[in-house]
Amino acid sequence: MTPEWKRRQEELRLRGLGQMFGVDKPVIGMVHLLPLPGSPNYDGRGLDPVIDWALRDVEVYQKAKERVGTGEHRWNPDCRETADHSIPYVVAATLMDGTVTPRSFNDAHLWNPDLRALMQKIEVVANEEFTKAYVKLPVEHRTRVTVVTRSGERLVGEAGGDQDELSAQMSDTQIEDKFRGLCEEVLGAKQVTSILRSLWHLEKMENVNAIPPAFVLD
Repeated sequence: MTPEWKRRQEELRLRGLGQMFGVDKPVIGMVHLLPLPGSPNYDGRGLDPVIDWALRDVEVYQKAKERVGTGEHRWNPDCRETADHSIPYVVAATLMDGTVTPRSFNDAHLWNPDLRALMQKIEVVANEEFTKAYVKLPVEHRTRVTVVTRSGERLVGEAGGDQDELSAQMSDTQIEDKFRGLCEEVLGAKQVTSILRSLWHLEKMENVNAIPPAFVLD
């Protein structure tokens, strides 16, 4: 005969996450906090810094979290190649500069202590709705960034699934603007304009071998 205590223990045993959360595949996130009141390292500054630290969340689809939002190296990149595949780095650089350009990945940015400190405040979580949008057709690459300032102001920005959808066809103007943004700082506006003139009229060129030398600095 099974003892009463053991029968009761079996009744209370958790047999799956669905039993706890009510869904088969819950999205579980984690927020890193500064030491709270009563903790050994609490500095006595109140809860405002704790809240300011905690609420910088980036919601993405599951595949993005797995590829560029998981692993210690995403929060501590040691080279450009890691930084440009790090959600925390790209978001922190954008919050500081207002945009992302090739300069965002130079050494001055990569080793900027303020940027590094900001990265540690960023939490990347998988959003179930965004994951469903990513696995369906047409594909949507949706992302939401939420920042709560120390004063309590909530700032939210979203991308994907609309005119700025990554997989949507870009207009000629968008293509040219992106090309200029990536190249002008290195090649100069005049040289980039010349290259674009050639690229937009490939059908009129007698020999496309003339294109690669145009990317060489004088």
